[in-house]
Amino acid sequence: AVESFERSRDLFRELGDEPEAGVAEIWAAQLLPDVGKLEEGRRRLAAIVAEAEKRSYRVLLPPAYYWLGISDYGRSGLSQTRRNYKTAIRLAEEAENDFEAEHARESLALYYSDLGELEPALAYASTLLSGFDSDYRSPRQVWREQGTLARIALKLNLPATSLSFAKERLEVVKENWPDSILMNESLRNV
Repeated sequence: AVESFERSRDLFRELGDEPEAGVAEIWAAQLLPDVGKLEEGRRRLAAIVAEAEKRSYRVLLPPAYYWLGISDYGRSGLSQTRRNYKTAIRLAEEAENDFEAEHARESLALYYSDLGELEPALAYASTLLSGFDSDYRSPRQVWREQGTLARIALKLNLPATSLSFAKERLEVVKENWPDSILMNESLRNV
């Protein structure tokens, strides 16, 4: 997948489409930790941020900061993780990019929950509930958010609430991807 996104990036650059090349580069860089190249992924994401800021490519900045946060979390850079997620939220809100803002809020809810800081976890998780009626939420986004809410409810010792979120998550998978690996993960969540 990394090589495919890199080829796409190179093709977009040949065509003179730097913003689309940047999108392909974000996809490639976010996958590098999965193949054991965490530092290379961080370096490439930082380069995307620098280039996007220089050229005012506002659409590229929130996902680049988001994936830097993911990368920092993977290497236990907790303070930097929080800063990158919050930067991603701020930039996404400025650009009115609801998807990226929600994506980063959900990750911050999990981040604080994993640290045992349930008050800020709940504050970010509560923003997930406000968007449940939105027409712009993808099934994948709903699936992720249901899992986050189930995990936080369990940490709060609310097993019935956690189970409800987990069951709703399972229903999203049954409707959209019944034969996928997401089914197994959703069943484990229940």
